[in-house]
Amino acid sequence: MIQLQETKTSYPYGPMFVSDEDIVSIMKDSEIYNIEGIPVDRIAEGYPLRTETETRIYSWGTGDMKDVIIYSILVKNKSTDTLKDCWLAGVYDFDITLLSNALFGSSNDRCRFVNEDTTLNLGACWTDTTAGEGGHGFGYMGVAMLENTCS
Repeated sequence: MIQLQETKTSYPYGPMFVSDEDIVSIMKDSEIYNIEGIPVDRIAEGYPLRTETETRIYSWGTGDMKDVIIYSILVKNKSTDTLKDCWLAGVYDFDITLLSNALFGSSNDRCRFVNEDTTLNLGACWTDTTAGEGGHGFGYMGVAMLENTCS
C-alpha cells in the first residue's frame, strides 16, 4: 500500500482523500437546441443562462467513512451577467425500507429539520419500523450543508 504524504507542499489546494467510489458529472446549458421550444423564442426569454454545474459524489463502504456519502455541487456562472435571487438544492429520495416491501415500506418514513441546534443545518430521516423494518439494521440518515461559498 502506498502511503500518501498530505502536506501543504504536495497538496497546495487543501486536503486530499481517497474514496471507494467517485462519480463526476458536468452539465451545462450552452446548447439551446436541446431546450424545449423554438430557439429564437428561448433566446428572447434569456436562455441559455450559461451556467455550468459540476457534481461529485464520493462514497465509502469500509473504514471510518463507511456509509458516508459526500455530494459536492459547484455552479459556475459562465455569462457576463450577474445572476440574482438564485437557489440551489439537492433532491434526495429517503425511501428507507426492505426490498421485499418496496411498494409500501416508505409510507412510515419520517424527516425533519433538527431544530434543537440550528447551527448544524441538518435534516434527519428515519423509519419508524412499523412496516417490518425493525431488527434489520436501519438507522438514521442526516443531510447537512457543510460549506456554502459564493464568488
